[in-house]
Amino acid sequence: PVQIPLLTLVPVTSSRIKELRFKTHLEVSLNDNDEMEVAFPSRESGGFFKSDKNANTHIAELEIVLGDDSSPNGLKMMVEGYERALRAQIPG
Repeated sequence: PVQIPLLTLVPVTSSRIKELRFKTHLEVSLNDNDEMEVAFPSRESGGFFKSDKNANTHIAELEIVLGDDSSPNGLKMMVEGYERALRAQIPG
């Protein structure tokens, strides 16, 4: 019999996305209470804030960039240690 830690049965490798970019335009406005309101502008209705088409309404551009999230070195070392312990139990 061979004792196998459950962690070694979980796949650690997965597809990686190197970089993801999301870019959009937002309509930004202040309401009557001086609170900022943000919405996606609509081409059909002329914008989300239909009644607030004044100097307080602006279009802003937002870009979000997500980078590669590699596995931490500590996790890699732990999995490699379990794999070595497993191989040591298997004869030959």
